[in-house]
Amino acid sequence: LNSDDYFEPGSLKIIADNFRAPDVYVVGGRGNNVKKGKTIRVSNGTDVYVCNLPKTLGWARIDQAETFFRRKIFLSLGPLEESLHYTMDREFWMRYLIHYGLNHISKISEVLVNFRLHHSSKTESQFDKFIEETDTIYHQLAIQNNLTAEALLIRDLFKTRDLSLEHLKTTDQLLIQR
Repeated sequence: LNSDDYFEPGSLKIIADNFRAPDVYVVGGRGNNVKKGKTIRVSNGTDVYVCNLPKTLGWARIDQAETFFRRKIFLSLGPLEESLHYTMDREFWMRYLIHYGLNHISKISEVLVNFRLHHSSKTESQFDKFIEETDTIYHQLAIQNNLTAEALLIRDLFKTRDLSLEHLKTTDQLLIQR
């Protein structure tokens, strides 16, 4: 939860109740986008395309404020990648999808958080940085999986930076759609 965001009343109980099921590793709810004290939109939450892992991984759109991971996932996947200042949550979501697929995710309809949008928030003021880091993640994923042509294409078409994200490595070609 970002420092300027806040939970809806009862959210932590709803999250805890969903984690009572031992086979649930991720709970994803919805959130209010709040601007100047008014809800301007209610999100659908993190994108999960049922039975379509390549699409879910390809978009890798996570609403981090309303997406919760069981502790054992952090222990198994490792910490957030702190060298990413805009997309560390997206990169972690991608790691989850690479290692666990679409299994163990509970999407719920409840609104759990209020995500504040304002002129000094990174979401509002630095959107281009999110895109650059996302392109960098895909570039590194291609490099680490020996997808040379794809890595060169991403590098040539998009703005990327050098970054080693070894924990993204996977050789499961079911996850990497050329």
